Formats: sequence, C-alpha cells, structure tokens
Amino acid sequence: MVRASRIGEKLKEREIVATYIDITESKRMEIIQKLLYQIATSVHATKSMGELSRIIQLELGKILDTTNFFIALYNKEEDTISLPYFLDEKDHFETFPAGKTFTAYVIKSGKPLLAKKEQIKQLIQSGEVEVVGTISKVWLGVPLIVEEKIIGVIVVQSYTDENAFNEKDLELLKFLSSQIGLSIEHKLSDEKVQESEENYHLLVESVNDGIVISQKDKFIFFNKRFADMLGYTYDELFMKAYSEVYTEKGIEILMERKRRRERGEYVPSRYETVFKKKDGTTIDVEANVTIIDYKGDKATFAVIRDITDHKWAEEEKKAMQVQLMQSQKLESIGTLASGVAHEINNPLTGIINYAQLIHNRVQDDSLKEFAGGIIEEGDRVAKIVRNLLSFSRQGKESHSPANIKDIIDATLSIIGSVLRKDQITLEEDIPEDLPQIRCRKQQIEQVIMNLLTNSRDALNHRYPDYDDDKILKITVLPIKMEGKRWIRTTVEDHGSGIPQDIIDRIFDPFFTTKTRDRGTGLGLSVSYGIIREHGGEFTVDSELGKYTRFHVDLPINN
Repeated sequence: MVRASRIGEKLKEREIVATYIDITESKRMEIIQKLLYQIATSVHATKSMGELSRIIQLELGKILDTTNFFIALYNKEEDTISLPYFLDEKDHFETFPAGKTFTAYVIKSGKPLLAKKEQIKQLIQSGEVEVVGTISKVWLGVPLIVEEKIIGVIVVQSYTDENAFNEKDLELLKFLSSQIGLSIEHKLSDEKVQESEENYHLLVESVNDGIVISQKDKFIFFNKRFADMLGYTYDELFMKAYSEVYTEKGIEILMERKRRRERGEYVPSRYETVFKKKDGTTIDVEANVTIIDYKGDKATFAVIRDITDHKWAEEEKKAMQVQLMQSQKLESIGTLASGVAHEINNPLTGIINYAQLIHNRVQDDSLKEFAGGIIEEGDRVAKIVRNLLSFSRQGKESHSPANIKDIIDATLSIIGSVLRKDQITLEEDIPEDLPQIRCRKQQIEQVIMNLLTNSRDALNHRYPDYDDDKILKITVLPIKMEGKRWIRTTVEDHGSGIPQDIIDRIFDPFFTTKTRDRGTGLGLSVSYGIIREHGGEFTVDSELGKYTRFHVDLPINN
C-alpha cells in the first residue's frame, strides 16, 4: 500500500512524499492473534484431543501448508509416540515406538528441526534418524514444551515441494508452540478429569450396593441403586430427610449409636438396620458408614447393602436346622427303640405282677409291701419316660446354668441299656466339682447322644461280639485355652477310626460313611452347629483302625 501527500505552498516548492506500508505482515500478525485466541477458547469448547488438534490444523492452515500435519504426544515411560491427530497424503499412524524417528530426534534434542531433502538424507545415512513411513522432501517439527517439559511435537511436511517451509515458518511455529502446548496440556488434563469422572460414575452406578451421602439429616447424593432399593425416583429421594426412610426400629438403632458415640464408646462403622420403602414395605440392610468432609461441612458417606434375602435365608436356615435337629432326635430314638422298650417292659411287668398279687391277697401288710414295689417300679418307668420325652421334645429352650455331668447322666439313662446290650464297656472319668456352664441343656444332650451313638456304631462294626477293647470312654475336665476357661468333654472309642482323606468332611451336611438305613449324615453337622452356636469348639482326632476322639469344648463363662 502506498500513501502520498504534498508539501510546500507554491507549485515549484511542492514535493510529493510517498510512504510504503507492508500490510502483508500486519495481516499475518492479525491472523496469528486470532489463531491463538481460537486455540485458547477451543480447549474447553471441544470434546476431545482429536477435535482440538483438528482446529489447530485448520487455523494453522491459514498461514501454513498443513496438508500433511500431525501432533505427536510423547510417553516417556513407554518411550512411545501417540498421534491424537494425523493428516497425511501417504501414511497413517496412531502410535509407534519413539526409536530414532524424526519426531524422537526433536524430542531428545529439545530443538526445532527444519530438514530439507539433503539434510534428511544425511540424518538417515549417519544413523541419527531411522525412517518410519514415507520420506518427505521437507520436514518441519517443533517441540511442544510446557513448564520445561517436552510433551510432544507439532509437525508439518511436504512430499512434493522442498521449499514448502522456510526459517520464517520455523520461527512462526516456535512462537505458536508454547500456546499450542499449553492448550494441549489443558485438554489432556480435562480428558483425564472427564475420564476420572466417567470411571467414578461408572463405578458408583455399576455396584450392586447403594451409595449415599447425607448431610444435615438429608440425602444430598446417592446412586441409582439406592433409589431403586427404596422404590423412589431421583427427584423424590433428593433432599429427603433420612428419618423418612427409617422404620421405628431403624431410628432406635440410629439413636442408640448416637448415644454411644456421645458417651465416648466405640461405635462400629458396619451395622444392620431396617429401611422403609416408598410402598411401605421394609427391607433389612447392612450399612457401612464413614464421616467425611463434604463441601466444608461434615457429612455421612454410606454403602448400603440389601440383606433382606440373606436374612430370610438365615431364618430359613435356622428353621431347617431346628427341623434337622428334630429329625435327628427321632432317628436316634428309633435306633434306641429296642433298648427303651426293654427298659419300659421290665417295670411294666413288675407293675402287672404286683398288681396281680395285690388282687389275690387282701392282708394289709402285704398290700403295703406290694404297693411299695409298685411305686418303686413306677418311679423307674417315669424317670425313663421323662428323660426320653425331654430329649425328643421340641421347644424354645433358653441358655441356663447346667452341670455337664448331669447332662451326660441324663443321656446315659436313655442309651446306657443299649450299650450294655451291645456288650460295650463304658468308662467315665468325670469330676464331681466341675464348674457350671450356660447352655441349652437339651441341645447339649443331643450332641452327647449323637457322639455316643456314633461310637456305639463304630465299636459294633469292629467288634460284633464282646471284646476287651470294646470300650467307650467319656472324659470331662476343665482346661484353659487362650486365657479362657473351658469344659472339655471327650468321647473316645477304639472302633474303626476315620480315614484321613475324609476327616475334614465329617462335619459337612449329609456326609456319612454309614449305609442309607443307618444314618443321614446330619448328626455331626447339626452337632457342630449347636456347639458353635454356644461359642464352643468341636474337634476330632482319629487314627484309622485304632481310635477316634471327639472333643467338645464349651466356655465356662458363656
């Protein structure tokens, strides 16, 4: 552009002064300023690194040939180059090892490179650079540096025109590279944050547990699972007072936890409570809570698990165990039926005989004598029947103080005659002054009965007839374990023993070595459950063909 003006008053004095203004450079700087602004504003306006790179390529294309253009990002740990944007007439890459590529050359030198045909050839021949892809006639790359760290390289190249780029273009890219590098770094950070948020959202929404944050007694954040658990929509549950979803029992549990916390007592983070759903039904849940700082104020973060089905299954399991125990009692009673009948028949025979004699005699002295005999035999029958009914009766017995010797004696009053009939020698080593235990007496009687029955079967299997070693021994003694006092009851027999390859399975439900008509495999499993429920230990040691010892350890202070 040329501007002219006159100077001087008279014609002969008049002169023309012309001024030349280079508007090409001015226009170029204006484009550069717009380019920088466009790149800066595109960081948050674009959805991906590739989209931002596309805008950079288009804006640079207004002042440079970007027909063949790419942005390379460097992963130092893996020594690899990734290309979020790659526009090229010849090749296509997404990632490749850094190696000795032109891009790696710029990264490792930390300096821009404008290489034309001859220099490209020299770099390749010297081994400083190795070719990846098609060789261009001119290659221009500038490092992208953010806070003195090279994050990548911006590259333009031409396969047809060696003079497509010059030193001025190199200086331009150097000038732009800091802003481009900063924009790319911000975009990468945004993508990491977005990825983290997406992963967090995916995690929170994918878990099968409810996740909830409550603050000032209101639900301020929760996942879809928690809303579904209670039957609410998001809008219905958001900012709802949590007292509205707790049952009376749940509120009482909360208040008790609060009272304990105020007293300075330990309050476990995990607890069970009851929620009320939108439709009025209730669900049992397990809550695992943590106190957190949320937006500058205290809040409660909780993971909520619906355990309704689990609780129902536990109740079903308990009911089934009661049924199994009752069935096992009936099984044991059936096994002992012949012996019990023998015990009952003798007194009954005596009663009948005495009654007959009373009928035949009328003298008073004799009547009294026979009446005494009737009473004596009747008492014996009553005792047997009483123990038998106590053993077989189903009831909600509570824990109460008991002496293990009395429990064993009551059990032996039922099974003792059967052992004698089978010619089994019973040995007892039970002190008289044992401490009492708190237990469900009938359940412990059932455990002792199961062990005695198993020992009887093992002895009869090994010794069908009388033998000096056909011995069943019951030993009771107080012991100390882990600083606690226990009562140990050991039932030992020299029967068949238990093979080592199955000894770990004998407490499994329905596992049995007996024939189908001799047992169900539930006795030891049920007994194990009873002892564990009493806070005790139930163990066994055995040597095949020599002995078996079952140890029942019950805590004295239960």
